[in-house]
Amino acid sequence: MKKLIMASAVIAATFSTQALADKKSAAYGACQSEVKSVLGNETRVTLRKIRSSNGDMKVTMRVSPEGAETMTLNCFYGDDSVSFEGSNNERLELAALVSASKETAVN
Repeated sequence: MKKLIMASAVIAATFSTQALADKKSAAYGACQSEVKSVLGNETRVTLRKIRSSNGDMKVTMRVSPEGAETMTLNCFYGDDSVSFEGSNNERLELAALVSASKETAVN
């Protein structure tokens, strides 16, 4: 009986770990896709970390748009929606951010 309970626990843990990994992968994919659609496909996106909180994912990425400064962005993914936050914890619009970054790089 103990072996059956132990085997059931191992199987349940395996499925829950796989489900979390799938959700993290979906969160990173959605965030990366949104960044590249706004900033261009040439933009390099590097994953820094992913955290889960209250069912939402916080994806920290390093973003290097072509011709602009490298920046760190926090992407929040939940309920199939994506929003961004900068290092100063302010909500960001990516299009405005890259314009400002390009102006800084030129000056």
